[in-house]
Amino acid sequence: MRFIITALLAAAVVMATPTKTPEDSPSKIGKRAIHTVWVGKLFSPDQVQANIGDEVEFHFLPGVFSVVESSYTNPCHWNGGFVSTNVLTNTDKRENSFAFVVTIQDDEPLWFYNGASDYCMNGAVGAINSPEDRDKSVFGYYRAAKTEEYSDNPSEPKGGRWILTEKLTH
Repeated sequence: MRFIITALLAAAVVMATPTKTPEDSPSKIGKRAIHTVWVGKLFSPDQVQANIGDEVEFHFLPGVFSVVESSYTNPCHWNGGFVSTNVLTNTDKRENSFAFVVTIQDDEPLWFYNGASDYCMNGAVGAINSPEDRDKSVFGYYRAAKTEEYSDNPSEPKGGRWILTEKLTH
């Protein structure tokens, strides 16, 4: 009987011992975070720090706005990444009933802008995981965007998904 109890205790200790995870693979344990960014004539906040697996929800304020991914060196121009397309939100609503969600796949910086109208050239830019150093920062991206003459605003959504943020009534 003692042998069985000892064997069971030893097995329990072995099973309870944590195993190492390779440095380059994210842990499957832990909760993903949801970061909210408000999209209007500017982004609020204009920078988000997000982990792999986190989601960034873009919520659209009244007016016509979009969110488009670009590169740091080519602001206001689509790089083939995520794009919401134009979103019209009536002025009698606080926000649109839908949000555009981007899931973070790695820890590389993602630069984005508002492609509607001339908002990008007027400073409607932001970043996810901006390094904020001497070489790259949201402010540097903003300054570069202010020198652009036009912005791309693709007409097909890509690289994200839409979620309902409120119950629709008939």
